Amino acid sequence: MPRIIAFIPVRGGSSSIPLKNIRLIGGRPLLYWTLDAAVACSQIETIHVCTDSDEIGRVTMEYGSSKVVLAGRSPEVSTDVASTESVMLEFARERTFDYMVLIQATSPLLTGAELEGGIEAFFQREVLPYAPDAWIDETKIKIGYEISFTRHFYKPEPLRTLDEIRADILALEQETDGLLGQILGQGPS
Repeated sequence: MPRIIAFIPVRGGSSSIPLKNIRLIGGRPLLYWTLDAAVACSQIETIHVCTDSDEIGRVTMEYGSSKVVLAGRSPEVSTDVASTESVMLEFARERTFDYMVLIQATSPLLTGAELEGGIEAFFQREVLPYAPDAWIDETKIKIGYEISFTRHFYKPEPLRTLDEIRADILALEQETDGLLGQILGQGPS
């Protein structure tokens, strides 16, 4: 079975609602609802809550599951303008896993069954067409990551030639010729 982890980015410095991810919803911190779903998903090995806040870190660890791991994040990816992708990339540079499931803490209605269905659909669509025998007999797993999914399933696509790119650009130029003038009221209508 491949190593599948969950990644939940939670920032403490939100300018709209500070510490929103640990605000009480239904008597529990908002984050706990998504942790429930991730813990209930049997395919997820560990759940990494990535935060810049000591308070969010404390509340995360009070959740009390051995599947939950706290991960820090640098100030560079803890700003209002930092993308989720930048946080994920920073996290991934220092860890080893086969697949990462991004879970937003602001999705309290998510269930473990939905996560399992999503992971199953991903494997059906993205893995099994390339390696029909990719599922491993779990009774024979010794380590848990015998197959390098990246090595077996990555299929590079050849880049387009410069002539093809140039032809596309010229076609777009012809298609939009005079459009800007029309928009600005300076050309034929």
